[in-house]
Amino acid sequence: MLDDLNPQGGRPEGQEPQRARAERPLTDREVPLGQTSRTPATIHAWLDGEIPESAVRTAETARDVEFWRRVTEETDKRRAMRTPAHLESGATWWQREVVVTPGKAAVAAASLLAVGAAATVAVLRAIR
Repeated sequence: MLDDLNPQGGRPEGQEPQRARAERPLTDREVPLGQTSRTPATIHAWLDGEIPESAVRTAETARDVEFWRRVTEETDKRRAMRTPAHLESGATWWQREVVVTPGKAAVAAASLLAVGAAATVAVLRAIR
């Protein structure tokens, strides 16, 4: 069982059957051709503060006006957000004080002693 992994299907580079080229739709575009909408100049003028909102709110531009009003509201909400004090005042892990209690020190020493003993036994067995 052999799979043909050649993306050209055995054809020389750059050659593609006319039928396959005509059938394949243009799908690699992020924005399809011919379906883009343009924001009217009056919306731009309103956003720039040149004209009042009442002059822009018509049947054709109502959807654009509502979109930009929601964007403005969301932006204002996010601008007013503050980081909670417990997050802002927290020290990073490398700046925190390290507290070693006698119990923790004993456990750490015993662990290091056990690892050292196991490594010594392994080295001695490998030498024999």
